Amino acid sequence: MQYTQATIFGGTGFIGRYVIDRLADLGVRIKVPTRNVSGAYFLRTAGTVGQVVPVKIKKNEEKYVEAAD
Repeated sequence: MQYTQATIFGGTGFIGRYVIDRLADLGVRIKVPTRNVSGAYFLRTAGTVGQVVPVKIKKNEEKYVEAAD
């Protein structure tokens, strides 16, 4: 089985959480880059276990943004 994967920047924001809910309903595996991983834990309930994963990045550093992808 092949999964679609998406990286959603701004996923912890007001609109981002709804985008993540919709993508999770469609079966997409989602990474959410954030500076505060513990603050993004509420997003994990949008999908099945391991479907939505917060990833720690540092602000404005391109190498961390590429690593989140």
